[in-house]
Amino acid sequence: MSPEILLKNINIVDDIDHICRANTSVHLAQQQEGNTHFIKGTLIDVIQKRLTLREKSNETVIFSPFGLGVLDVALANNIGTKIDSFIGKEKVS
Repeated sequence: MSPEILLKNINIVDDIDHICRANTSVHLAQQQEGNTHFIKGTLIDVIQKRLTLREKSNETVIFSPFGLGVLDVALANNIGTKIDSFIGKEKVS
């Protein structure tokens, strides 16, 4: 997702420090803006109801779960779709 899209919407992440140092789209948006003010909060803020996600019902909320351990667990337990290669098949000469 482009940084421009992130900057126009409400952003929730799992860990602000982690996501802003790994060349993710959120990190690129942070570099472009020079701050993390475009990130409204974290998943724990949402779970503990420490923030209101939307001021208006038509606002878009984007959750960026970079580094969220549950994703690793799901992959390790073969939950989801197995992808053999993100690059595709190549002929080796």
